[in-house]
Amino acid sequence: MELGKYSDMDLLEKVVVHTPTTTSIDSVKENPEKHLFNEIPDKKRFLEEKTMFTDILKDNGVDVLHLTELLMRAEKDLDDKLIDEIVNLMYVRDIGTVILDYLVRCSMSERLRQKEEEIFDFLIKHQGLNRDYEVLRPVKPIEGGDIFIPRYNTMIVGNSLRTSEQGIIELGEGLVDSSIDKIIMLNVPREDSAIHLDMVFSQLEKNLFMVDKRFSKNMECFLIEVCSDGPKMRKNKKSIDEILKEELGRDVEVLKVDERKEQKMCGFNVLPIESSKVIAFQENRNINRLIRNMGIEVIEVMGRELMKGNGGPRCMTLPLKRNRGSR
Repeated sequence: MELGKYSDMDLLEKVVVHTPTTTSIDSVKENPEKHLFNEIPDKKRFLEEKTMFTDILKDNGVDVLHLTELLMRAEKDLDDKLIDEIVNLMYVRDIGTVILDYLVRCSMSERLRQKEEEIFDFLIKHQGLNRDYEVLRPVKPIEGGDIFIPRYNTMIVGNSLRTSEQGIIELGEGLVDSSIDKIIMLNVPREDSAIHLDMVFSQLEKNLFMVDKRFSKNMECFLIEVCSDGPKMRKNKKSIDEILKEELGRDVEVLKVDERKEQKMCGFNVLPIESSKVIAFQENRNINRLIRNMGIEVIEVMGRELMKGNGGPRCMTLPLKRNRGSR
C-alpha cells in the first residue's frame, strides 16, 4: 500500500473510512455523553448520510478503503467485539495520520477511544506498513484532528482538549530527519465545541485559511523549530494571521468567520479534495457561502446526524495519499 502526504492541498487520492456497526450506534442511546456524542443520532439517517459521504468521495476520484475490509486478515488476532463497541472509530482521522512518508499512530486522550490505538496497530501490522514506512507512536496525547500540513516543510498543530504540548514536541522529535523544519503550534481555547483545531480552523487553498473569529482572539501562537538536536519552542506574541504570513508567505490570507452556531455544527471541519475544492456539511449555509465567495468550490453533503458525534467531513477520513505533482 502506497502512502504519501506532503501537503493537505495536494489532490486527494486515497483515504481510509469506517462505517460504524448498528450495534455501536445503538450503544449511544444508553448514554450519548459517555460516547462523546451531543445527541442520540437517528440510526437509519446516520448510516444513509455516511453512505452519501462515501459516495461523494468516490465520485471525486478518491480511492476509498474501508477499515473493516483492511482488517479482515487480522480478525483471528483481533477481539471480535472491539470494532462493534467503538462508534467513534468513524471519526478515523484522529487515530492516525500520514506526514510526508511517515505514518503516525496517534495517542488518544479519551480513555473511551484508547482501544482504537490497538485497532490501528493491527492495521499497520497486517498491511505490512511497518516494513515499508517509518511508524511514529507518540506516547503523550496527540490526535489527527489537530494536525495540518500546509507545506512540505511546515506543520500547523493545535494544542487542544485532545492534543498536548508534550505530544506535539514528541512528534517533532520523530521528524528531525524529515523535511519538516518548523511546527506552528496554536493553543486552542478550551471549549467542548472545539475539541480539535479542525473544529475552528481550516485550510482552503495554498494561501487561504479560515479561522473562527471568536477563538482566534485568544489563540496563543508558538513556533517550534525542528532541529537535528531536537525541537526548540519559542512563544510568538503575534496574531494567528501574522504568524502564518511570517512563516508561510506574505500572500497568505486568513478569513475570520463569526458563525458561532455553525461552528458548533462542524462548519469549519471541511475536507479539501484539492486546493480550492472542499467537502462540507450542507447545513452550514452561511460558512459555505463565505467559502464560495472566496472562489472555493464547495461540495455539500448531508450531515444533520453525523455531526452529533462532534465530527465533520475532515474527521471522517484518514488520508493515506495525496498526489504531490498536482500542485
